Amino acid sequence: MSMTFAHLTDAQWSLVAPLVELESTPDRYVQQPKYGRRATLDGVLWVILTGSPWRSLPPSYPSIPACQHTCASWCDTGVMQQIADALKEPFPELGLSVFARRRQRRTERRNTKG
Repeated sequence: MSMTFAHLTDAQWSLVAPLVELESTPDRYVQQPKYGRRATLDGVLWVILTGSPWRSLPPSYPSIPACQHTCASWCDTGVMQQIADALKEPFPELGLSVFARRRQRRTERRNTKG
C-alpha cells in the first residue's frame, strides 16, 4: 500500500474538518491540542498511506507521540473510519480494513494485559 503523501488539499480538508473539530461544551473544559488537527491528520495519513513506521515520520509533521495518540483515539472512537469514508475518492487505500485491524490489535493487547 505504499504511496507518496504530503498534505491534504483544502478541498480534502473541508470534507474531514467537521469530523475532527473539538466539541466544546460550556460545562466541560476541553484542553486545546498542542498541534493543529490538520497537521496531525496529515502526519497520521502520511504513516498510513506510505506504509512507513511511525519512527520514519518526517519532522515537518507534529511529534510522533502526538500523531500516534491522536490516531489511536480516532481509531477507537470511529473517527478514522469516518475520515476514510469521506476521503475514499482521493484515497481508496483508506479502507475499513486498515482501521478495523488497528482497533482489533489494540483490543487484543488490552485483553492480554489482564
